[in-house]
Amino acid sequence: MLNEHGPMLATATGRRVIAISPPGWETPELEPVEYLPSALVRRLLGLFDELNLEPLSFVGFSWGATIGCHLAAHAPERLDALVLLDAGYTDFQDRPGYEELDLEGVTASSREQAREARWTTWEECFAFFRPFVRKWRPAVEERLRGAMREENGVIVPIVRPEVFAAAAYGVMAEPPSKSLEELGRLVLPILLAVASDTIGTNHGWKALERFRRAVPRARVEEVDSGHDLLSDAPEETISIIGRFLAGMAPRAIPEA
Repeated sequence: MLNEHGPMLATATGRRVIAISPPGWETPELEPVEYLPSALVRRLLGLFDELNLEPLSFVGFSWGATIGCHLAAHAPERLDALVLLDAGYTDFQDRPGYEELDLEGVTASSREQAREARWTTWEECFAFFRPFVRKWRPAVEERLRGAMREENGVIVPIVRPEVFAAAAYGVMAEPPSKSLEELGRLVLPILLAVASDTIGTNHGWKALERFRRAVPRARVEEVDSGHDLLSDAPEETISIIGRFLAGMAPRAIPEA
C-alpha cells in the first residue's frame, strides 16, 4: 500500500512518510499479550524516540486506527494530528452476531479461517478477494502477492493465524471506544474518514454517532468507498488527509 500511495501522500502533505510494519509480518512475532493496543503503543513510543520523530502526525487504517486512538489518548504530546481511516470509531462488539471469546477461542476461529484461506493458483486467490474491492487494479494484485506465500503447492497468508488472533483479541480486549473519553478532552486535531459502506449499516452509523458525541471537535469526512479507502478511493482519501494536515477545513458530513 505504501509503495503505491506513499509518494502521493508525501506530495499531498509535504511531509516525510514512514510506514511501520506490524510485528509478525516482516518482523518477529510477539507474545499474544504484546498485541494489546496499549502494549503496541509502548513499542511505538520507543520507535519514535529511536527515530527522533516528534512531533508527528499518525495516520492509521483499520487496526492501525485503533492503535492510533490509544496512542493519542496515552501520549497526545507526541502528536500534532491524528488521522483515522474507517476505524477507531467501531468496536468488534458493535457488529451483529458478535460472540465474546477468550484468546483461545479467537485463535481457534483464526486457525479455522486459515484452513479455508488456501488456494492452488493465484487466480483463485484473486477471485476470492475481488468482491472486497470496488475497482480491481494491478496494484491490488501486487499488494496481495506481498501478503501471501506459496507453501507446498498452495497459496497462504504470510502471517500465521496465531498472530492474526492475537491482534484481533487485542482490539476486542481494548476496543477503541475505551479511548474516546480521553480523546474528547484533547485539543489535538483529529480527522476521521469514514467509508460510506460502513456507515451505511445500522451498527456502523450508531458507532459514528457514539464517536461524534464523545469527540465533538473531531473532523469527520465521508468517502464513497468500502472499508479499504486507499484501495477504493485513493485520490479522494489522500486529498482529504492532505487538506486536513495543511490546515484547510475539508467538507464535513452534515449532522443527522
